[in-house]
Amino acid sequence: MGRCEMKCPHCGATVSQSDNVCPACKRPLGKERFWRRKTIAIILSSVLVIIVVLVMSFAPLKRVSYTVMEQYQTTETYYVTEPYTVQEPYTELEPYTTQEPYTSSVSKNTILFIGQLVTVPLGSSQQLSTYIDISNKINTRIEGNVRAISGGEFVFRIYDDRGYRYIDLGGVTNYYFSISPIWTGRYYFQFDNTFPFVTTQNVRIDATYYWQEIVTEYRTVTQYREVTKYKEVTKYREVPKQRIVWKEKPVPYFKDVSLLEYWLSY
Repeated sequence: MGRCEMKCPHCGATVSQSDNVCPACKRPLGKERFWRRKTIAIILSSVLVIIVVLVMSFAPLKRVSYTVMEQYQTTETYYVTEPYTVQEPYTELEPYTTQEPYTSSVSKNTILFIGQLVTVPLGSSQQLSTYIDISNKINTRIEGNVRAISGGEFVFRIYDDRGYRYIDLGGVTNYYFSISPIWTGRYYFQFDNTFPFVTTQNVRIDATYYWQEIVTEYRTVTQYREVTKYKEVTKYREVPKQRIVWKEKPVPYFKDVSLLEYWLSY
């Protein structure tokens, strides 16, 4: 085993731990003092180590960043359902009265001859005439009857002033007639007592003119028309509004930490 050596505190010579006197200067080595110094050196070293460890553990030697959630105020938009009224058009049927024209046919008549007695001498003819107006008329007709009162048969004719014959009939004693006049003018009713008749004739005639007129009249009728009206209607709309709210946001910070905390936490 190697020998433990030390320095002489007086002269600095190398001596053994087993020597009580320095071989060089012959002075006593004073081992107790030596060991006291060595102990002090060990204690100081230990304190230094502890100080270094504490410094590394607690002294802020490393800068690190960290985040903190901070509150802040801001303006926020939100929507509120708000009622409002408008005038909205609508249509409806509205009754009203008006005078409406309409046409209708009115039956009319006028007596042309009533019991008219005509004497027709032998070898002659007699006639009666009347004016017939057919303008603005419909379903016009002349109806009547001729009858021999005395003298027997005769010839009976009806014609107009344009020469159109409606009836030309002989051997008449009692005859019902009906004609439709073609135009406005004078109409003739002739009684003929020429050959072969041999005596004077007395003839009786009845005649009536019938027609219908188209007349325009007015009547009150109820009709309907579409009218536009307005009514108040409630509707709804989204209205934007503002309010102040609290929110959070991350804020970066920096701090100095010890090496120990850095190793353990970062």
